[in-house]
Amino acid sequence: MKKTLAVILLFCLACVSCVSYHSGMRDGEHFPGIATVTIVNLTKEGTLSSKMKRSIYEQIRTRPGLRRKASEDGVNLTVTLLSQDTKNVARAETRDRLSRDEDDKGYQTVLSRVFLDAKFVISDNEGTDLLSGKVRGQGDLPWMNDQNIAYQDACTQAVLDVARQVAEAITDADWTKDAK
Repeated sequence: MKKTLAVILLFCLACVSCVSYHSGMRDGEHFPGIATVTIVNLTKEGTLSSKMKRSIYEQIRTRPGLRRKASEDGVNLTVTLLSQDTKNVARAETRDRLSRDEDDKGYQTVLSRVFLDAKFVISDNEGTDLLSGKVRGQGDLPWMNDQNIAYQDACTQAVLDVARQVAEAITDADWTKDAK
């Protein structure tokens, strides 16, 4: 009897969770929706603008609570890519000086990291800032013979990290019903 009751309660809990998710009762339910997305790129890497716009739109499509709206009903999102830099963060050398000639005794790893600083502003149609913040994304850059391939992958990883942080900040904000 107790086992049957437990199964019924779990089933009811799952049904209530699914219904509340699909009916819109989740984080950001009062968020008015994004009408326009503007990317301002102040870095030297030109491809970051298009990668950022695609990543933001992907976050809008996939994250509960974010959605697109018509321009008269929604808010404007502006993401400014401020700076991008690469720093060495790890150098692991496991060879001792006597075994450098023997390849099976150890290895050396050089890892750099690409950092991307950005700020975002959510404003209404009148230009009033409703939400703003700064985020920092990062992407790992392993040492390879062809550094350009690894560098582009690390930049993409940093852009995805920034877009995820912007989406989290938007959905975690306290939006009231009268916010536009």
